Amino acid sequence: MEHTLDTICLAFDNPDIIQRSKSIEIISDIDLNEQEIAEIIIPRLVKYLDDSEELLLIIIIQLIKLKDRIYSKGYALSLFLPLKILASIIDDVVRLAAVNAIAQLLMFYSLTESYLSDLIGHLVKSVNKFSIYSAIDLIEIFFNDLSMNFQLQYINLLVDLFTSGNIDRRIRICSAVQNLIRKVSRNQGFEVFFGLFADDPEDLVRIYAVDLAGVMRLDVTDKENLLRDQSWKVRYYIAKSLSVLMNENNTQKICQTLLEYLNDQEAEVKTMAFLCLEEVFARQNENQSAQYVNILNVVRDVVLQLPNLNISIVNSILRLCPLVGKENCQEYLLSIVKNLLTEPSNYDYEVALIQNIDCVLLVTSIEFIESNVLPVIIKLLEHKMWKIRIKALSLLPKLGKDLGCDFFMQFLYKFLLKSLNDLVHAVRTEAMHSISKITDFFPSKWMQVHIFPEVLEKSKCDCYINRITSLNLLIELYTKLDFEVFGDEVVNIIQRLTDDKVVNVRICVAKLCICILNWPIPIKYIEFLKGSQEKLKKDEDIDVKCLASEDL
Repeated sequence: MEHTLDTICLAFDNPDIIQRSKSIEIISDIDLNEQEIAEIIIPRLVKYLDDSEELLLIIIIQLIKLKDRIYSKGYALSLFLPLKILASIIDDVVRLAAVNAIAQLLMFYSLTESYLSDLIGHLVKSVNKFSIYSAIDLIEIFFNDLSMNFQLQYINLLVDLFTSGNIDRRIRICSAVQNLIRKVSRNQGFEVFFGLFADDPEDLVRIYAVDLAGVMRLDVTDKENLLRDQSWKVRYYIAKSLSVLMNENNTQKICQTLLEYLNDQEAEVKTMAFLCLEEVFARQNENQSAQYVNILNVVRDVVLQLPNLNISIVNSILRLCPLVGKENCQEYLLSIVKNLLTEPSNYDYEVALIQNIDCVLLVTSIEFIESNVLPVIIKLLEHKMWKIRIKALSLLPKLGKDLGCDFFMQFLYKFLLKSLNDLVHAVRTEAMHSISKITDFFPSKWMQVHIFPEVLEKSKCDCYINRITSLNLLIELYTKLDFEVFGDEVVNIIQRLTDDKVVNVRICVAKLCICILNWPIPIKYIEFLKGSQEKLKKDEDIDVKCLASEDL
């Protein structure tokens, strides 16, 4: 059926919403002139602007499409009439769709500056808060494309809307200002918002003020009331942003604020102050050394008085060591480290010390590590809980790298080997992962002298778990083996264990064969390995057979 203006108008009045929706969906496909659209179609569409969300979105889509039928700007303005109404409704999905449609039409008809101002003025005059939100949305969309005069005009409008608005409107304007500042290349005109936000009675608005100061490089210390805000949420956010808010002119005041936050009554503010220490100290210079010494003094006193130390604070303090120098570490941080070591079985503190062992070395000496930290490490490696043993094993590569091969071999090597015999499979696996990581930075002979003999010994052991461990070690290390040195022994292990009576051992042999055959090795070993693989392909166990055939 061919649709005409008359049939569409009749369809518009159909009480069935489905039929009415279908008729609206095809408006842009009918041969209509711009006068018919402006004087007949648009007024009829306005009648249905209180309909369902689905129908309203269809109307918006059709209004965008109708722009291709209207060429004169006089008639084009009629398209904005229903969109202005839709930009004022409570449904955010429809309202934002209407705002985006208005933006498309303004750009299409090049009305950005000439009509945008009237449109925003119309929306702002409405008592409806949603129309004001739409006006703010349009300012955000077009701000960068406007001349300086228009930008200043809209900044002043936002100031007026902020000062006369309720909390919802003020927060919406905070968000808009934040977005605009991040888009524009200059801050001119926006400085006024820092003062407005900082003096606002609402916590969230004052938090926006802190963010604004960071983005615009404003001196937050000009607002003493903000630094000592009654709301812990605002103080928390300032503490989180201290390193960003610091500049060469306000360092002293920022450090003073940091000192106050380190003693804050709220645990969240205190913790965040400790967490920002690392970034603040990273920006120190020689002229400010006295201020930083004061901070270290407070850090030490506060930490030693705290009954339960947050693990995040522990990590933050330990990471300070490289930044404050050995002398300051000895004077102010050593007592904290000693205190942590005396805490009764606090697993989190012990792990933090090991993770930051390189920092602890700057505070102390290798002798201190040997007499005080080493017992903690050994205790974790021998802990009755297998998950803690796994965690301790995962830290061994770092300990080996930071403390050196000699220290590792003297004090920790035997515990690593012992872990290969652990009753828990996951612990044995972690021990193998640690060995693989350690071989990356220990001398190449370390594996040849200390690890490979263990592989050979376990491969001959009566306990099948040890034979599996030897094969899994080879699977972990085969890419690091020099086959010119170890090739004969590796092939002998594979050939011997190919006939092992335990299925799981033969499964590991199949895996190892596949791994090594896919790695560049001397040609003389390939024939032997393929022989073992062929034998395993005929194994009575289906899993061994599939693995050897590379079907899994």
